Amino acid sequence: MATKKIAAKLSIPKGIVAAMEVDTEVSANVTAQINKILPVNSTSGTRTITPPTTTQNGAWFGVVDSRNKFDTQNCVVNFSADNKLQTSSSPLTLSVEGQCAIFVWSGVPAAGWLRIV
Repeated sequence: MATKKIAAKLSIPKGIVAAMEVDTEVSANVTAQINKILPVNSTSGTRTITPPTTTQNGAWFGVVDSRNKFDTQNCVVNFSADNKLQTSSSPLTLSVEGQCAIFVWSGVPAAGWLRIV
């Protein structure tokens, strides 16, 4: 059921979503796992998600607002100098209700993760 809900938010074909593994919903600050969608519950406060530190070509991770609260209780994806987002070491704040973001490893440490959704 969670996969269908995420598929609707992402607006991508079901066959692609079938290959995506959905992690357990979290309501704390955690490190994302490669090749998994992380449902984030921010109803009781802003959440900070650290990107996976183990990277490999083709690796990806995703974050989704599982309770539709990112507009009032944001989710911060904590990119850093050692784990960048498109060459930036600045954190990324997700602040739209129901928002989802998917990141793919670029294969180049200086570039880091690429946001594709």
